Amino acid sequence: MMTNQGGNHPAILVAIFVFILILVITRDPMLLIQPRFWAEDGAHFYEFAFSHDWLDTLLFHPNYRLLLSNLSALAATGTLNMELAPLPFTLMSLLIMSTAVAVVIWGNSELWNTPFKKLLVSLFIVFAPVSDETWLNANGTQYYSALITALLLCESMPQSGWIRKLLYRVLLLTGSLNGLLSCVLTPLYWIKAFRSRDREVFIQAIILSIGCLIQLLSMSIETDSAERHRLESLATFGWITAIKTYGHVFSREFGQLLYDIIITDRQVTYMVSRLYFLLGYMWLAIWLGILAALAYRLRHSVALYLLASYVLLFVFVSIFAIAGPNNVHLLYPLLGNRYFFIPSALLLIVIMTSIPFPGRNGIQGAWAITASVVLAFGLLNSVHKYYTTPVALPAWPGWKAEVRKWQSNPRHRLNIWPPPWTVDLAQPR
Repeated sequence: MMTNQGGNHPAILVAIFVFILILVITRDPMLLIQPRFWAEDGAHFYEFAFSHDWLDTLLFHPNYRLLLSNLSALAATGTLNMELAPLPFTLMSLLIMSTAVAVVIWGNSELWNTPFKKLLVSLFIVFAPVSDETWLNANGTQYYSALITALLLCESMPQSGWIRKLLYRVLLLTGSLNGLLSCVLTPLYWIKAFRSRDREVFIQAIILSIGCLIQLLSMSIETDSAERHRLESLATFGWITAIKTYGHVFSREFGQLLYDIIITDRQVTYMVSRLYFLLGYMWLAIWLGILAALAYRLRHSVALYLLASYVLLFVFVSIFAIAGPNNVHLLYPLLGNRYFFIPSALLLIVIMTSIPFPGRNGIQGAWAITASVVLAFGLLNSVHKYYTTPVALPAWPGWKAEVRKWQSNPRHRLNIWPPPWTVDLAQPR
């Protein structure tokens, strides 16, 4: 059998994909055997689909469009019995996560053109500091859609056939209609299009722009409005960069230490202290310095698009996350981490791409050693959190038991994960 360029033998690529899939499934196989609803999947999308027809379900958007949640809700109410209703939401998440890995394994990017690099990036996608809020549920697919959108920025389109181009167009359109995060990356596609003068990249930029317009139109007539706040200072953003980057990605203990420094009680009075602002600006300066060093290192690489994606998404979620007054809850190490899952994965991938292969001497050699050590810390921290952070607590309700209660009493509000989320199916169809 012929091998692909860079030693990418088809059997090796399939083996990597199967290995990654096994890692995902074995984290908690019960999610597939006894599926559950997570938060908005049940309380918003399934609850709405249960009492509305297919067209209303497809067009439903509590805040902005989440196409894959709509499709999961259609499948849940149209083809399955109630006890298996959460399964389409779980399978949809598994599908989009597998798609992100497949883009890396069978993609045309120069950044991951060997089996070793493909395996590393795939591990980052799975292990990058995870949050139970995004794990195998349809509400979390918006984050993986954004990751796919960022990864496709690094694809070499002139080397792609028409089938691959068509698949990428579908992924970009789906991503832009499955949350706002993919839309945030639209300017980068236009920059790439004008720099490369590639017709296909122009088409991709147009597709993303159309999706953005649809999202903006949907938000202007949204059926529900989430309460969102804004950061009140750059110092707070500096603390977020420290806790959600150095702590969240590389050392849980360091993140907790930073939290203990600034949080003395459950109040926010610390946010007006001089020390808080001084240290916040210091963390921000360090973050900007790291970005500048990475940008200089990657100035001749398409990985610069990944770095830009990381910055745009990190800033966007820091400003527009739903995290309490002035987004102060983002300072808590265990809260709001779903927003930073994709930036964390992108940062690890960017660091990997900055390492010269093979190793060099002098400044490049020093960079390779330093970046490799940092990357090892990030991967070890991620693996540790992956296997020690529970997807659920034992006391959380089982969906089948809740269904039986509802069948005995149709006015019973079904309890779902995490408490106190519920599903109300008493509304007339």
